[in-house]
Amino acid sequence: MATKIWITSTGKTILSNNNSKIPEKILKRLMRMIEANSSDIIDEWLNRFGEIRYFC
Repeated sequence: MATKIWITSTGKTILSNNNSKIPEKILKRLMRMIEANSSDIIDEWLNRFGEIRYFC
């Protein structure tokens, strides 16, 4: 099981699923942290994989 969070082209997050059942309070905090660092995450993704496709 896993939890999947999408980063949108604007740097916001969308919860795809929470199959690992992360408690809501912690999940919201994680999503805020991802949004705050989304440009670094996207840059690193591009460096590693050379391309990026957004869900929305």
